[in-house]
Amino acid sequence: MRPGASTAQREVVRAKKPEVCLERAGVHELVHLLERHHNKRFTRLMDKHLPHWRATMIATNKPQGKPCPY
Repeated sequence: MRPGASTAQREVVRAKKPEVCLERAGVHELVHLLERHHNKRFTRLMDKHLPHWRATMIATNKPQGKPCPY
């Protein structure tokens, strides 16, 4: 995804991902309601609410067709 891509463009790309990868994206955005920055607190909140988020993040960033590990 190119920098500055619109929200609609990002959502189209996400729609092509497995559901568990979409879950990670949703939790990521909800955690931003509690912590604005990607800092240690953000990481702790992600770990608390979605322990396997790192693995799904890797799969989310792979090209279409690569399976999400969960």
